[in-house]
Amino acid sequence: MRQMKFSQKLNTPAASSIWYTASSVISRGIGFLFTPIFTRLLSPTEYGIYSLYVSFMGIFTVLTTLEVSSVMYRGLAKFSDGREEDFTASVLGAQLTLTSLALIIYACLRHAVNVFTGLNTTLTLFLIIQVFFNSVTGIYFARQRYAYEYRRVSFINVAIGVMTPLFSLILIRAGYGGAPRIVSALIVSAAFVIPITVGVIKSSRKLFAKDVWSFVFRSTLPMIPHYLSGSVIAQADKIIISHTLGTAAVGKYAVAYSVGIAITTATSGLSLALVPWMTRKLKQRQEKKITPTLTLCGSIACSAVLIFLCLLPEIFVLAVSEEYYDVMAAIYPISLSIVFSFMSGALTSCLLYCERPLLITRNSLISAAVAVVSGLILISRLGYVGGGISTLISYAVSFFLNLYTSKKLLGEELVEKRSGIINLAILFLFGILVFMLRRYFISRILILAAILLLALPNIKRCKRLVF
Repeated sequence: MRQMKFSQKLNTPAASSIWYTASSVISRGIGFLFTPIFTRLLSPTEYGIYSLYVSFMGIFTVLTTLEVSSVMYRGLAKFSDGREEDFTASVLGAQLTLTSLALIIYACLRHAVNVFTGLNTTLTLFLIIQVFFNSVTGIYFARQRYAYEYRRVSFINVAIGVMTPLFSLILIRAGYGGAPRIVSALIVSAAFVIPITVGVIKSSRKLFAKDVWSFVFRSTLPMIPHYLSGSVIAQADKIIISHTLGTAAVGKYAVAYSVGIAITTATSGLSLALVPWMTRKLKQRQEKKITPTLTLCGSIACSAVLIFLCLLPEIFVLAVSEEYYDVMAAIYPISLSIVFSFMSGALTSCLLYCERPLLITRNSLISAAVAVVSGLILISRLGYVGGGISTLISYAVSFFLNLYTSKKLLGEELVEKRSGIINLAILFLFGILVFMLRRYFISRILILAAILLLALPNIKRCKRLVF
């Protein structure tokens, strides 16, 4: 018998996870490689304007899309009776309607909105259109991921990730200042979103289906406080720094933040395969199968973050110019927060499946309040590091609240208690160690070797799950 090919030995969720992770690493890795170029070509103030634009994108996403793409997995599971294409087209129709309403409302309240954001009319219009493009991409990607069509999604993801910074660089070198960082993303997104939109409409012209729209808005409207809270948690530190330390300061902090979350290239790929798999297991009432896999994913996230932090000083020096060095210390708590953000997001997907929006909203509002209060206190006292610590605290609170709530709803511990405690202990112990020894390369390499040894059992467990 001929030996099976490697791709045939992989189960579909594992294969999709590998593809998503690889495409995410390539896409974000290319963007990360361009970071030192942009930090040298743009002043902190120019980078700060771009950072504010990105910060408000989260808030505008909630208000102008209601996060309709977030219900795709649950909706596809609900309408899995041959109506998947009709469901996708109807969600797209809902998004087209929401964006049209958003543009009309903005036209009426333009001056007030511009004062609130600090962005001019052109940038705000760009922002609304970019959010629409992102939502359409999210709808299409969710449909493809649910069907495990990972190659197409991976190709588009890599293409956008490569073309956007490359186009930005060309425009910046042509003398157009900092605006290309915004315009290039818009143009590249349009090149993909327009054919995607046409393709979805061709597959099903049913842009309005009463039961689909009813499901979408019943699912999303109660979740608006949750989504807004998520935006607050993600952006509160930058907005507070902008108001307390200035636009140039938020530009420097944003660079540190983008370096700090670079490791999400690994965790996001993992999450994209994990969430639809978890949705299927919940539908099949196989909650017990989620626990070992989610716990293992948490261990992988911890290991990835710690390995990254061991090499952070060298990465940071390569990524940015000397004027940004004073914000490096803030990266350590920002990177540690990735573990809590990843796990909290996975647990939220379970709560969403259970259709308990009030509980999710309660947890999110508490976490958002913690983010704002801790940010106001810590940033005024510790500066950039305070922003990183407030981010870590808020995501940790979100994780523990979601963990407690999921256990009450499902009657299952979705994270193994003993393994979870060990993972967190290792995360903080080694995280503090590499921070204290950040100036000592040899010591950090020894710590890196210890982390890899501790990760070996998890690598073996991954092999059993994948093959």
